[in-house]
Amino acid sequence: IHLKPIIMRNYLLSLLVALLAVTGSLPVPAQEAYAVLTSDSTLTFYYNSERTTHQNYERIYDMPKPGVLPAWAGNYNELQKKIKHVVFDASFSRYRPTSTLSWFRCCINLQDIEGIRNLNTEKVTDMRTMFDGCNALTALDVSKFNTENVTKMYRMFNGCQALTALDVSKFNTENVTDMSVMFRGCSALISLDVSNFNTQNVTNMGLMFQDCSALTSLDLSNFNTQNVTDMGSMFSYCRSLTTIFCNSNWEVGQNVINEKMFHYCRQLKGTNTSFDANKTGIEMANPTTGYFTSKTTGIDHVKTDDRAGDGKAYDLSGRRVNESYKGIVIKNGKKYIQK
Repeated sequence: IHLKPIIMRNYLLSLLVALLAVTGSLPVPAQEAYAVLTSDSTLTFYYNSERTTHQNYERIYDMPKPGVLPAWAGNYNELQKKIKHVVFDASFSRYRPTSTLSWFRCCINLQDIEGIRNLNTEKVTDMRTMFDGCNALTALDVSKFNTENVTKMYRMFNGCQALTALDVSKFNTENVTDMSVMFRGCSALISLDVSNFNTQNVTNMGLMFQDCSALTSLDLSNFNTQNVTDMGSMFSYCRSLTTIFCNSNWEVGQNVINEKMFHYCRQLKGTNTSFDANKTGIEMANPTTGYFTSKTTGIDHVKTDDRAGDGKAYDLSGRRVNESYKGIVIKNGKKYIQK
């Protein structure tokens, strides 16, 4: 009689061990990145193991491989009219895409993007046409984008005609080679801070600011254009542009494409020159006889510890820079080109 509890206990223990062995061998669902389009015209990005649990959706999309266009985006032959709202779920912050190529291209009815700070761009190298043709988007926060590895920004904001503000002031562009058509058609922007752009590796700036018709000034004083081969229509149709600030050593290579560089910039004036519709090429890209204005930094002399100079290099904003910095530097009170 006393053996029955022991037998029952051993049986239950054996059952528990068997159950643990079975459950322990079951595979844990892998986390994956995907996007879900729902009937309310919202595209939500997730990174979790719950893909199969979603209900009442219209379509679930895989993340595209690098260099491949996303299935949810549009193009100029087939516009994406369905998507009106985009949401980056908190789970998506754990995902590390290497490309955002055309992610929202031609989403012509896209009105807002929620949770964009959950898009981690630290490994992204390609941002071409990312917001190209988002002509209904009125606000866009890219101020926290990590762009240190990005090499391509072609048409990134092209046609974002409803944006009234765009903060790219903290973009790290030291590896970017293509900025062509980057802001073309951003016709509602009244200001655009690109003063910290590092353009030492950029080869193409063609149509970069074309038809930014509300801009009144641009500060390009930090631009290094020695490797640029295309500046065609770079500022064309910037109808309100009155001032372009440059550094004291605006240099370009030979045989640079520059047709209509300043075409229809009727309000533009240089230090000593008013706009002439017959002179719209690169020969006018200078502060002496052209349409540029030299920016006065007020920094002509660096003094530390009561000495005339400390032998260290500073940029035009007075910040200490190292030997890898390329551009105009001030050392011991004198300006140099550091290459």
